[in-house]
Amino acid sequence: MPPTSQSLSLSTNPHRILTIPELLDLVFSFLDERSNTRNACVCKIWSSIALSVIWRDVHDLGRLVGLLGLLRKRLDSTYELVDPPQVTDWVRFSLYASFIRHLHYNIHSPTHKHLHRSVFDEIAWNRLQLMVLPNLRTLEWITGNLNDLKMSLIFMHHQVQRFIVWVPFEEEGIRLYGIVTSEARYLQDVAARMPNLTYLDLRMDVPSSLVTTPVTTLLTALPALQTVILPVYHHTTAILNSVSMLPNLGTLRWIRGPGDGSVDDVQQVAPTLTENTFPTLWELWLSATLGDTKSFLENKFTPTKLIYLYVESPCLQNTEEVGTFLKCVAANCQKLESLYLGLLWFDFPGVYTARQDQGCITFETIKPLLACPNLVAFELTHDHPVDITQSDIETLASSWPSLQKFCLAWHPLKLDTPSITLRALLPFARHCPNLRTLGLFIDASTTDPLTSLPLTSADVKTYNIQRFRNLTSLSFGVSSIENEGAVALFLSRLCPLGCQIHSNVPWTTLIEKEFEGDDIDMGTYLMAKELFEEVTRRCTKWNEVGRTLPLLTRSRMEEWGSWRALMNEVAYLRVRNQMLTNGVGQAVEKKAL
Repeated sequence: MPPTSQSLSLSTNPHRILTIPELLDLVFSFLDERSNTRNACVCKIWSSIALSVIWRDVHDLGRLVGLLGLLRKRLDSTYELVDPPQVTDWVRFSLYASFIRHLHYNIHSPTHKHLHRSVFDEIAWNRLQLMVLPNLRTLEWITGNLNDLKMSLIFMHHQVQRFIVWVPFEEEGIRLYGIVTSEARYLQDVAARMPNLTYLDLRMDVPSSLVTTPVTTLLTALPALQTVILPVYHHTTAILNSVSMLPNLGTLRWIRGPGDGSVDDVQQVAPTLTENTFPTLWELWLSATLGDTKSFLENKFTPTKLIYLYVESPCLQNTEEVGTFLKCVAANCQKLESLYLGLLWFDFPGVYTARQDQGCITFETIKPLLACPNLVAFELTHDHPVDITQSDIETLASSWPSLQKFCLAWHPLKLDTPSITLRALLPFARHCPNLRTLGLFIDASTTDPLTSLPLTSADVKTYNIQRFRNLTSLSFGVSSIENEGAVALFLSRLCPLGCQIHSNVPWTTLIEKEFEGDDIDMGTYLMAKELFEEVTRRCTKWNEVGRTLPLLTRSRMEEWGSWRALMNEVAYLRVRNQMLTNGVGQAVEKKAL
């Protein structure tokens, strides 16, 4: 049947809901590139939105440059244009370039194509507009040499807000000649071309002491910065002083990577604080001694809006220093919501002797934190287990009902047998309904009558067993375990469906690096080998628990569902029986009268 005028009218006038840009953008964001390519051919409205989704986030610069012409691979494995672009190619390039918001050029990306310098020269010389990517907001540029780094300059402009970069400083040249001319000029260009940066992630494999001047000059030249991320050992006194006056700085963070800097640069961190320093800082990451961090927090001009504090000590700290620091936190950071304290020391195996003389962390050490009313996340890493009892766990859980994350030295190097068992999970399930992440070092190898209970209604009341409501990650680190089946059965009574069991150990690869080479003491080597074998055995068992737990949890939930349905049916029948009995009795009485 030929289309009528009414059907033609409906087909050319789609429903208004199909033309709402925000809704279309949301729907298209869940589709793959092939589907959005088809969407771009539907109509003009859909075309602009679909192309925006396709080109918004570019991880393959070669794909964008391919709009100018075909690329070919050179003998040096770089890519170049086969022919010079024509005017029509530049027009097409400019059309798609306007959609790009985030550009990533990262040599570590699986989709990365290493472009030859001639490609960037072509763009720089023959572009149709000053800003190559006029709507660019995020620029990530991770390369391996200074020449490739400079190619990023053509994409910089004043509207870029986020910049992630690896600056390949040459440490040997700096030490020999004491100059960083090329790198310093590049950082000056960054400040001049992108003055409105709000997010800066600056990565480099060189000690902070060698590049203090160019880095501090860059930081002070970017007054709009809200987030600054540097290598772990670059939060020195000079760096903190340079960022302390930034009016909008909210996050000062460090990151680990190929280049961390020198730990010697953070052995003493003592920034000068005045009345106007860190006016908006709410998240602070420091690699500093607990003594220096304590002095920072006790200063009368310390940041008053801190809600996230992440401290990793670059040296060995004794129990008294830890306790004093936590008392300082409780007294000066009442708004604190998250606290991470990294005391995991990798000087293996001599650290054992040193720790024995300094004692281990106990519940009394961390007890002052109970005075922080807003704390919802606490994480402590340590190479020795924390000496804590079941009663202490009960106190902790009941004192922090809003807890969302709690990890307590769950992967120590010293595999002493802890006093807490799987029972330590019960107080958290009972008192912390919002808990999402839990990490404990426990003894799951002992025979606990609780792990073999059939979990009748009487048992639930006796032991007050409740299921975690929102737990998504449960980590036991290097906890001892023997019977994987019994442990998995017990956890299936507590964990919700979807909860993951983790047994990752972050320090194994770090210690392995210490034993590379020929100059190794045999006794130390054998001790490390024995430790690795035991840790591997335990992790294998915990991985088996994690593999079987989802199936057991699902069965347990189905069992509980059937039990509830049966109990509801019994309750209904009892009420029904009582109603019928009462009705018959009343009828007999009336008849007798």
